Amino acid sequence: PALLRGLLVDDAGHPMCPTHATKNGVRYRYYVSQPYLWGIATPPPGAITRVTAADIEAAVVMTLRAHLCSTLGSARAKDPVDHNVIASSVSRIEICKNQSAVWLKPPPSDATDVDRAGDGTPAGSTGDTNATPLLIPWCKPPLRKAREILLPASVSRKQVRPIKTERK
Repeated sequence: PALLRGLLVDDAGHPMCPTHATKNGVRYRYYVSQPYLWGIATPPPGAITRVTAADIEAAVVMTLRAHLCSTLGSARAKDPVDHNVIASSVSRIEICKNQSAVWLKPPPSDATDVDRAGDGTPAGSTGDTNATPLLIPWCKPPLRKAREILLPASVSRKQVRPIKTERK
């Protein structure tokens, strides 16, 4: 159940497809750029070729929910954002180095909004997407997670002394 299937593209414009890896019985879901998944091309340094599915899906759903809340009102925004809502309102999601851009489909128009020129295009429509996308601040996660000392909630960082290494 990939929520953003067919909508994600990387910074070079290549489509990203859902995939997964299983390690120790845990399934890790990703979206991977297709040329790099199949080994057709080697990515340039710093290119975004793989994103964690849970992270990007949560960011898109949160941004789309906030946008729906501001445009449609709070009653409709409380409805769950599922695949049908995303497919009906999002045309493309571009993953870049510092941010992601969510391009929305134009709202459906009535037959009374058709231009008088007779070409059948709605008045004011300029194409497939809005002129300005919804921007999501996002950065590529580090390859390795930073290590830190886990402390109980009751202890502050100032009270902890570093442990000296022992010689044997």
